[in-house]
Amino acid sequence: MSVKKRIQHRLEYAIFRFIEWKITIMPEWAMRPFANFLAFLVYDLFKYRRKVSLENLARAFPEKSPEEREKIARGCYRHWALTALEFFKMGRWTVEKIKTRVEFNDQALADKLKNSSRGAVIVSAHFGNWEIALAWLASQYFDGGSVIQLRQSNRLVDKRTADLRRRWGVEILYPRGAVRKALPIVQEHKFLGLLGDQDGGRKGVFVPFFGQPASTPVGAAVMHLRSQAMLIFGVCVRTAPFKYKIYVSTPEFGNLTEVNQENVAKITAWFTGELEKLVREYPEQYLWMHRRWKTVCTSSQEEQNSKSQNPNFK
Repeated sequence: MSVKKRIQHRLEYAIFRFIEWKITIMPEWAMRPFANFLAFLVYDLFKYRRKVSLENLARAFPEKSPEEREKIARGCYRHWALTALEFFKMGRWTVEKIKTRVEFNDQALADKLKNSSRGAVIVSAHFGNWEIALAWLASQYFDGGSVIQLRQSNRLVDKRTADLRRRWGVEILYPRGAVRKALPIVQEHKFLGLLGDQDGGRKGVFVPFFGQPASTPVGAAVMHLRSQAMLIFGVCVRTAPFKYKIYVSTPEFGNLTEVNQENVAKITAWFTGELEKLVREYPEQYLWMHRRWKTVCTSSQEEQNSKSQNPNFK
């Protein structure tokens, strides 16, 4: 790395830590207005991916008016600004504080997780506040966990964000060698977390998302099939200021064991369908900025993935 790049990274890290410090001392009542201001800057002034967001919303909700879709888009930017602030604020929270703010949609499943000796593959999405879910699940329902994510170019910032997650018992796995490292983790009473809603490119499997074929990463399905660990879809929805509800569900189809295209498509279609239900209920909490339908499904791929159009196919 060049001297210039090292200086740049140190400057970025200093700014990062200054922002982190300012947010941790910010009173909670001030965070939402500040998040709204940040969202205004990003959406109205810089217009960061505003066109992409509105195009995605038009594809997902053609029945809504342009005014309704713009209202959702603005709410989306406000939500993600607040989520970023909450990530830093969590650095000062305790497990007891999170406990007073989180509830489960399925307490029976939550109790099953706590009493089980097995690990789990948890697939989530850029929806709600997954940092809260990671912290809560790792500290209360598992003996820690790991998530797979890309390494940030600034290694100082990358290490700091990893340290913030590590205090809750969450470790970071980077893509290279992730499968080999992840298999032993889910054999213990730990979880492996993956985000499964970004465009999967040509290596993804096409499954329906809002009625349109969307290339979806296969990592969660493959890890479940290889490890035979429990498969869980989970997201954390913000229900009120600093109040959250974790939605978890497990598939109803029988035990799948073979790693093949049919099983991968079936699993991927299932959790994508679960996500869609919640996005329809809380559309402003989904990350509409990313290009979800970036990879176009060709006729041959559509035929190849035809079975996955129904998540309950045999």
